[in-house]
Amino acid sequence: MGIYLFNTEVLIHLLTSTLDDDFGGEVIPSAIGDYRVFGYDSVIGLRSQVTQGVCIKDSILMGADYYDAPSLNSESIPLGLGEGCQISGGILDKNVRNGSGVVIEPFPRGTEIEHEQWVVRDGIVVIPKNTVLPSGTVISP
Repeated sequence: MGIYLFNTEVLIHLLTSTLDDDFGGEVIPSAIGDYRVFGYDSVIGLRSQVTQGVCIKDSILMGADYYDAPSLNSESIPLGLGEGCQISGGILDKNVRNGSGVVIEPFPRGTEIEHEQWVVRDGIVVIPKNTVLPSGTVISP
């Protein structure tokens, strides 16, 4: 059991071209030879907004307490992860807003850092509730 993300055309092809009925035990393993298949240990919370080109690896996204109302201001950063964000080894609390191209990478174990918008605890980057990270922010060793 898990959460799966697919290209729609690939998913339709996989489901219409097989008699297998065990998705995790048969369908996905049979796709490995023909498609790019990735597996990451992450938890994606309720109402998480993940846009195009985002990579989430070994991270926890707590989600959001609400959905954003549509905005007429194109410069505001919406809830969730903007396009092209790369999140690895991080914990993002609720209602976090990451602009496009934000990069979060883990620090060496034992690292402790206090920053105005984030902290590192034992090498894990933690983004507190309601934080806004501007586009292009890089948090990395």
